[in-house]
Amino acid sequence: EELTTALRHLSGNTEIATQGEFDGWHRKTCEALCSAYAGAGYARFTVGQAQKWLNMALKYVFVFGETHLPGYASVYRFCHVPIDNILLDTPAFSGLNFFKERWSRIVDYEDYLAFQIAVRERFPEWAPLAVEFWAWQGRVAP
Repeated sequence: EELTTALRHLSGNTEIATQGEFDGWHRKTCEALCSAYAGAGYARFTVGQAQKWLNMALKYVFVFGETHLPGYASVYRFCHVPIDNILLDTPAFSGLNFFKERWSRIVDYEDYLAFQIAVRERFPEWAPLAVEFWAWQGRVAP
């Protein structure tokens, strides 16, 4: 329910017009997911797990495209890459894995966000998801 509500809020939302606004929405959504799981007795649901779920949902929005899931095109350039072991092992993202724990155990949102900022700095001309799409296809990043 938390994820569905957050994604519906994002669709067509003209209030999210900057990277900072998107990052704030993303943080709030990850925190809401962690809180929902904690409230249901799953205290070990982490930021790492929340980011993966949220970021994959957004990746699928863009895989399906604007025709099938309209209203998200304006935030494409702000979306975060879904962190997992496969991504961290690709050449495009080498050297960016500076987490103290496995990606799925990240508990500090600031550590998570530092990775996303490093991706943006490495590929300033590209939307992070565009680079991730390239990496998943086994191509050298643009």
